[in-house]
Amino acid sequence: MYQDTEANATSNNEKNKFETSISELKKKSFVSAADIQSFEDSELTPEYQHAYRRSLEDPEGFWSEVGKELEWTRPWDQVLDDSNPPFTKWFVGGEMSVCYNAIDRHVANGKGDRVALVARLAGKLSSLGVRRGSRVIIYMPLIPEAVIAMLATNRIGAIHSVVFGGFAARELRTRIEHAEPVVIIAASCGVEPNKIIRYKDILDEALAQCSHQPTSCIIYQRRRVLECPLEKGRDICWEEAMTSDPIPCVSTEANEALYILYTSGTTDAPKGLQRPCGHAATLSWSMHAIYGLSRGVWWAASDLGWVVGHSYICYGPLLAGLTSVLIIEQHRVNALFTIPTVCRVLKRTDAAGKHARRYCIKSLKTVFVAGEHLRVLREDGSECTSGEVGRLVAKLPLPPGFSSTLWRSDERFKKVYFETYPGFYDTQDVGWISTEGAVWVVARADDVINVAGHRLSTAAIEDVVLKHVRVADAVVVGAPDATKGDVPLCLYVMRPPQEGEEMVSEETINQELIALVRHLIGPIAAFRKAVAVPALPRTRSGKALRGAIAKMARSQQIKLPATIEDASVFPEIKTALQKCGYALDAPDPEVS
Repeated sequence: MYQDTEANATSNNEKNKFETSISELKKKSFVSAADIQSFEDSELTPEYQHAYRRSLEDPEGFWSEVGKELEWTRPWDQVLDDSNPPFTKWFVGGEMSVCYNAIDRHVANGKGDRVALVARLAGKLSSLGVRRGSRVIIYMPLIPEAVIAMLATNRIGAIHSVVFGGFAARELRTRIEHAEPVVIIAASCGVEPNKIIRYKDILDEALAQCSHQPTSCIIYQRRRVLECPLEKGRDICWEEAMTSDPIPCVSTEANEALYILYTSGTTDAPKGLQRPCGHAATLSWSMHAIYGLSRGVWWAASDLGWVVGHSYICYGPLLAGLTSVLIIEQHRVNALFTIPTVCRVLKRTDAAGKHARRYCIKSLKTVFVAGEHLRVLREDGSECTSGEVGRLVAKLPLPPGFSSTLWRSDERFKKVYFETYPGFYDTQDVGWISTEGAVWVVARADDVINVAGHRLSTAAIEDVVLKHVRVADAVVVGAPDATKGDVPLCLYVMRPPQEGEEMVSEETINQELIALVRHLIGPIAAFRKAVAVPALPRTRSGKALRGAIAKMARSQQIKLPATIEDASVFPEIKTALQKCGYALDAPDPEVS
């Protein structure tokens, strides 16, 4: 009896302490009352719900209407051919030019006069032996010339493969050897906040080690930044290429490859996702049906080296006849497509909004982040209930906007994405669906940790941590625990106090984060360890190196990717981990 009374007293005391902590959090400016809410709130527009139902009930009729977004030189014989899943074909037999639909038809209707730039570069590519089905690798930063190169390649029915500028010579080499391009189009350099990336030097190094050699390389000299030497007999100056005679568009069948986009992995067998030409219809349709722009100015804050850049910097807005630009105030942007990483960077560097107030963004009406309508399955393939975390999948057949296969690797495509859950495409992400039908993507499958038999998403904990206004950036990883298997460990970057704000100690923030996670996720998270660091390791595209941190916590050897933004942050990471009792024997990381 005495023991029960003592236990109850202890429990009540802990509960009172927790409730007091949350009460204090609500009173402080660090966390607003709106932050102390569940993530259930969502809204699906009636227009979206109608389109979604129609796509399921009458897929051929629905996608046939979507296909009419484009002008076709030959109508399709069949809307859908699903006779060989998962290699679904759409608009079978239909032929058109994506470049024509993105540029020429709008110029013919009085919108712009820049088709000559694309047509002249296409003429040069054709003179160098690029034909329908040939590959052209584009290794350039986010500049208009990169978009021109993409469109010029498609203009002659060839296939482009844009390689992200953050990749080093080894990764560039593997992509050249896999795609076997006839021509490579590159820039002399790229400009990043703290350095200049010498693209041409990286290209030369890659080709020196490469088993495949292109016929020619077209080099765009960024003369106000850095000029590079050209190799006689191979390299051609961009200005010379632009003197070529312009040529007309070449139509391709809807299921021929528009482009190859390699995943960010750095293995010797890269996965080149192949997107068909026909998915251009989906992109054009999405601009008005999903993003609400029939006319206006659009900005996608991404990079051409990633799929969002392909879809919504280059093709989507141009196919829909919109203007795609980079700066809101100067060009009066109406809609923005971005990712959470961008918002976190802004929060870290301009938390008080001092810089933002210098610009007018009244033209900006909507902000979007990426997403798909998916299902959630358990490991045995049964469907999860609302709110239950599971594997995110998409039921076959896949619509026209999806990748059709991996370049020259159909069997690998089936094995990686379709064998685990037959009849579904496996995104290899985990998440849950709310009662309103909204999909919440919470983590990659390998970012889920097992805490005493409970599967928890590290990303979900990160979302809670980032609600604290004194936290500018954060990652959560699984750290080893003798009893629970894994426990969440948070590394975060403190936001410097703004003018008039009080100083807050790291220990205070740690306790508030523990209370916040306990309140929003629950004691099941077993979240008890957080530590501040000066900076977090990320790739140049913003991806946090959670796996590297988790391995270091276990004192395992880690190999950093060539795309890491700043490898010098790892000594501080190791010190922080050691403060928490981890990484005691961790070797220094190797850089690729």
